[in-house]
Amino acid sequence: MPLLHTAINARTVLSAAASALLVKAIASQLIPRQLQSHLVSKLHRFFSAFSTQLTLVVDEFQGMKPNQIFEAAHVYLGAKVSNSHADRITVGKGDKDKNLTTAVGRNQQISDTFGTIHVTWKLVHARSRPSTNSNPNHWGFEFADEARSYEITFHKRHLQEVLHDYLPYVVSRSKILLRQNGREISIHTTRRRGRWNPEAIRLDHPMSFDNLAMDPELKKALVEDLNTFVNGKAYHRRIGRAWRRSYLLSGPPGSGKSSLVAAMARLLGYDVFYLDLTEVRRGSELKSLLSSTPRRSMLVVEDVNVAEQSYNVMQTLAGLRSCCADEQVVVLTSTAGYEDGFGRVDVHVRLSYCGFAAFRQLAFSYLRIDEHELFPAVEKLLAEVDVAAAEIAGVLLTKSGEDAESAVRGVIALLDARKSRRRVEMDGGVDADGSKRSVSDSESSCNLAQRSSRRGGLRRRGRPVRVVL
Repeated sequence: MPLLHTAINARTVLSAAASALLVKAIASQLIPRQLQSHLVSKLHRFFSAFSTQLTLVVDEFQGMKPNQIFEAAHVYLGAKVSNSHADRITVGKGDKDKNLTTAVGRNQQISDTFGTIHVTWKLVHARSRPSTNSNPNHWGFEFADEARSYEITFHKRHLQEVLHDYLPYVVSRSKILLRQNGREISIHTTRRRGRWNPEAIRLDHPMSFDNLAMDPELKKALVEDLNTFVNGKAYHRRIGRAWRRSYLLSGPPGSGKSSLVAAMARLLGYDVFYLDLTEVRRGSELKSLLSSTPRRSMLVVEDVNVAEQSYNVMQTLAGLRSCCADEQVVVLTSTAGYEDGFGRVDVHVRLSYCGFAAFRQLAFSYLRIDEHELFPAVEKLLAEVDVAAAEIAGVLLTKSGEDAESAVRGVIALLDARKSRRRVEMDGGVDADGSKRSVSDSESSCNLAQRSSRRGGLRRRGRPVRVVL
């Protein structure tokens, strides 16, 4: 009986399918093509009314001009396709490209998330009707144009967010990716009489946020702040503020301020302009330099705490705010701690001495290990002594030709030596021969400042991200 019932069901399905094909054939002969299209459109509209999904179509061209959103999406999705589940990826490399470029393959879907919005992209290729070219030089060959478009599918309730927030983000992010992949980042320096040196230097620093030895929470907060700035054009226009962001990087020597500047430049894709205050003699020269700094650039002023110009740092900051170009990042570096004199910067990044998380990043970068039996000993010593990440990197670099254990033991030896020296200082300056040496007030203050700088953090003006003690 079950077999008989299955056979009857199969016969019913086949009969219905045959009837449907017969009806379709008769309809295609009796019903005009225009009326067929009209009926299909009506049916599609009827069933779409019950769907919660909405699809936006982004054509490759608007008339005869390229569609900016399509081009931006092609770049943006190309950077994501390698981490997707796509089974068809387009790969290429141009003469001026630094790296291989990837793109979405034909009819492939890519998922993306923007806040709480889930978006699905699909690259659609539509082949148009072939037409014979009337140009005699083409020998009457038929050419078929292929129209490409992206289909963006998401929930209907997110339409406004997609139009006004998500798509502008895709466009701005694609510009950064183009700058990162399209050409090298340049470094510009100052020359006398308020001019930038016309001979730029290529930024050949390999540092990025992926291999930067930095506290993970601080790194995440800083990357989020930079991305928020990049996408903040509409926000700054709405509140009536210039579209720029200023950062103060403070920390002891060797804490990674220069590496962080390089990582920020690579993330943003901005050219770097180093402002040497020793080359600036008058306020008019400073104003000339600032007014000639282009948009989409990073202005860096190093060691602002030791500048000895006739004007102070506050005047410099005021000049930065009044003269800088739009869409610009200003970075100040200082070896001093947080001071009220730097209160006008938007974000204060306090870089600490090397912690265990930063050490693990260094160990992975130099030795390709993320765990070792000696790591607990390193973690314990790092909690007791102050050592810059650059010092540990130097040890790992000199030991890179040896095995991982020898390199880690070299780090432990450095930390043990630093611990012994600190014990001598805490005992009142007793040297190895038993003699005492005097410790000046300034040296004591310096040691106190160094110990307090071990706790890194990031503070935005008006709303601290993490408490900086």
